[in-house]
Parts: sequence; structure tokens; C-alpha cells
Amino acid sequence: MNKRIFRILMCVTFILIFSIATLTAADEDPWYMGKRIASFSNTGLQNVEESTILDLQYKYIGQTYSDELFNELQGELYGLESFLYFTAEAQRAGEGNNELEIAIEFHELPYISDVTITGNVGLKTKTITDALVGGQGSFLQDQNIELSKQAIQKLYTDKGYTDVQIDSSYETDDTTNTTHLSYAITENQQKRIGEIVFEGNTNIGSDQLKKQLESKAISYFNSGYYN
Repeated sequence: MNKRIFRILMCVTFILIFSIATLTAADEDPWYMGKRIASFSNTGLQNVEESTILDLQYKYIGQTYSDELFNELQGELYGLESFLYFTAEAQRAGEGNNELEIAIEFHELPYISDVTITGNVGLKTKTITDALVGGQGSFLQDQNIELSKQAIQKLYTDKGYTDVQIDSSYETDDTTNTTHLSYAITENQQKRIGEIVFEGNTNIGSDQLKKQLESKAISYFNSGYYN
């Protein structure tokens, strides 16, 4: 299942779990609605520093709980682009159990521990890794892999490798939830423009038409790459 769709489904599931009152009190607000948020507890973190989460949660401590307030926090947490989904549970806390602790269990995306580039001869590895969207030290997302492949392809196309092929693969260690990401490049032949010829241009000269093109024939001053 697409991770974005899965995350949306989990959000809907979470909202239902967190917001629906008990059947015996269907017409009443849940007990935690309007309660002061006393604290948060976080479990399931593997590669995300808890301090990062606590920094986001800090401003919500002491505020009065509402669904709108929690949706704001939820958006900030997903904005880290580190989690597949998370679930939360309302727990009683404080004096007389009259305050709210929100217990959150996180399910992280795999953490990219290293990236390998193979098959590149025409471009330096650093040039390629600098163009990646979500490389080493970030969290694995399928859309970022596709964006990275497009970025690599553009680098090669700009250098005349119009038939370049980029394949990606990754292996995840379930114990540590870390992954090794690989890009395998098949460059194929580099192509350059040897000559540009126009036919049928009776009213406009070829030299004038050539000036309108981004691509130029190979010369001392032009690389001859397709643009």
C-alpha cells in the first residue's frame, strides 16, 4: 500500500480512537476534552532523537486539550518526515487524575544509514549524491527515491547521456530500522551534436535559426550536448 494512503488511513483511525466517547456516554464529550495537558510520553523511537519530539511537544504542555490543538501537533510531528504513522492514548494524570497525559507510540520510517552509487563514470559520485532528495541521514520515502532518480537523470541528460538508466534498491535491517540505499547507473553512450541542418527555410537563414536553439553543435566554445 502506498505509504501516503496508509498514513492517511492511520490518521483517520487515530482520530476515531482518540475522539469517540464511550458508548454509554455517547452524547457527552470524552473525559479528556478540555483537560489541561500535563505531559507526554513517547515510545517506539529508534532513530529519531526524543529531544526533537519533546521540543515540539513542549509548547502544548499546560494548554487545554481540543481536537484542533492535537491536529496542530499531529501536523508538526508528520512535518518531520520521519514517521510512517503514530498512535496516541489519553491517560489520566496530575492531582486527582484530573489532568491529561498523551501517550504516543511512534512507528518510524526506515533511516537511511548509507547510500551507494555504482556505474557512474561520466559524473563524480559527489555530484550525484549532492543532487539526491533524501540521502544519507534522512528517512526513506518512495517519492524521494523517484525524485532523486529524476535529478540524476537530468544531470546526465545535461551532459549528453540521453539514454541513461537509473535503478534503485534498498535493504532494511528490521532490528535497527535502518536501510542501505543503492542507485545503479547505466550511462550508455554519451551523445553530442556534430551538425545542425535546416531544410525548407527559404525566408530565414540557418544561422539565424540556430541562434534560437539551446542546443549547439560541438565546437571550441560549445560542448555539443543536447539541451
